[in-house]
Parts: sequence; structure tokens; C-alpha cells
Amino acid sequence: MKLQWSHILAPLVIGALSGVFTTSATWISLSPALTNVVAIVSAGVLVRLARGVPFSAIDVLEVNEAKKLAQALKRSVRALRSLLLVCFLTILCLVFAAQLGDLAAWLKAKELLPFASKFDFVAALVVAALTYVFVRAYAVVDGDIQIADIQANILLKKRGKDRADSFQKDVVESTKGKFRQPEGYGRTVPSK
Repeated sequence: MKLQWSHILAPLVIGALSGVFTTSATWISLSPALTNVVAIVSAGVLVRLARGVPFSAIDVLEVNEAKKLAQALKRSVRALRSLLLVCFLTILCLVFAAQLGDLAAWLKAKELLPFASKFDFVAALVVAALTYVFVRAYAVVDGDIQIADIQANILLKKRGKDRADSFQKDVVESTKGKFRQPEGYGRTVPSK
């Protein structure tokens, strides 16, 4: 999955807005619950990675279809791996949010943090990280939907091939053997 600007821009904008309109104290108080949410997303990613892609119609794949499916699967696995890394980094950010808040307060007191009076860097970081987790999760779901579409097309193709094979078999069966007319077939029936 290629990194898209919208995947980066949305968390940065939402994080910046949060840095202006919210406080780190709000997010620090919510960090235990938010850590659980991100951990559940991580668990879902691990389950999805372990599940793989169930696929039973591999024998009907043409080379170009197999390549397309393989590329989609590789993209999906890379996206899942990336999402897992982002989840772990976000959990670290949430766990250490209070310490980051202390560091930001110290930097503010030493006047080393510009704009500290109008902008909460910890709130911006936490919200940007959380937003990025959900943006990446949406991208992963979108990738899985694409894989499901490929699978559906292949299964429909297999079903059409199965029906064609069944029809061909019926035609072959009906032409086997010699056709024999029933006894007395075509004989003129005497009238009374």
C-alpha cells in the first residue's frame, strides 16, 4: 500500500486542531481507555494476519488473475504490518502521554517551546496518532474489500466454468451408444 498524502494530512490537521482546542489533560485522562481501543485494533490486525485469505478456486485462475490476487494479498499484508506498527507506537504515545506533558511543561517554563501558551503539543501528538490509526485501519479494510471483489469475480467465473463443464458432460453422455428405435416404431396402425 502506497503512503498517500490524505493518510498523513488528515491526522496532522486533526492533531493541530486538537492542539489548539483541547488540552493534554483531557487526553491523559482518556489514555487508559484509548490504549484499550488501540490494543483491540492491534488484536484484530493479528487475527487478520493469522487468518490469511481462504480461497478454494485456485485451479481456475489464469496467470494474470493469479498475479492480480497475489499483488493484492501482498499489499494487504504490508498494510496490516504498517497498521500494527502504528498501533504499537500509538500505545507508547498514550502510555507516556503524562510524561510527555511534564516534558512539555518543563520546556514551556524554560521558554524553549514556541507557541506553548496557545498550542498543546501533547494533545496534538496523541490525537494525530489516534487519527492515523483509524485512517490506516480504514485503508486496510478498503484493501480487504478489493481482495473480496477479486475473489468474487473468480468464484463467479469458476461457477460458470462448472456449469459449462456439466452441460458438456450431459451432451457427451446423450450421444454415447447407438440409438435404437423402439420395436414397431413408424409402423402404420391399421384403422378399424
